Amino acid sequence: MRRLCFLWILATIAFASCQWGVPHNSKPAITKDTLLYSYKTISEKAANGSRKADSACADAEIKYVVFKNQPKLNDTIVKRLLDAYSVTEKPDGTL
Repeated sequence: MRRLCFLWILATIAFASCQWGVPHNSKPAITKDTLLYSYKTISEKAANGSRKADSACADAEIKYVVFKNQPKLNDTIVKRLLDAYSVTEKPDGTL
């Protein structure tokens, strides 16, 4: 009797786990970016340096993402960049 009950429960679980007639969906739910963004580049050379390509003056370039209609997210990105590349204890607030 116990064996029959065990086999019945096992068969019920096996049939319940099958999904006959349900198509297999292998594509992810999101297939593209949901936020609109663009890249912004800031490039600066030292004031006392030459503008020639082969000069040995200091050159800095920052490329970062700017999201459309997301001011809080953009402010967070700028703040993190300022914190990461600041030379003084309190950055001036502009890149």
